[in-house]
Amino acid sequence: MNETENLSIYHHAKFLLQWDLRERAKKVCEGLVTISPQFALGWSLLSEIYESGDKSLDYIRRAYQLDPENMAICMAYCRSEIDSGSVKNAKVALQKICIREDFWGQRAQLMLKRI
Repeated sequence: MNETENLSIYHHAKFLLQWDLRERAKKVCEGLVTISPQFALGWSLLSEIYESGDKSLDYIRRAYQLDPENMAICMAYCRSEIDSGSVKNAKVALQKICIREDFWGQRAQLMLKRI
């Protein structure tokens, strides 16, 4: 599938999740990453759907590995790593973001101060 189709399915799954149709969103998202395993946003949304636990952490790690420049994915990755006790991994990622002179850089600096 192309990027436009991936995004369309991603937004559909996000819509389902917002309407608390978690199981349907999960099936849509799992289908998306099966067809397009390089689509980082799909893995990120799966992580959000699973909320916590090993699967959620694995999915956000995969998303971050595929697209470390996506700041929303990166921050979700950092939060997940901190929550799982892997503070070192979060610090490495946050330090890379801190050099940015924008909203994301400021958020990363705040997160670093808190851990």
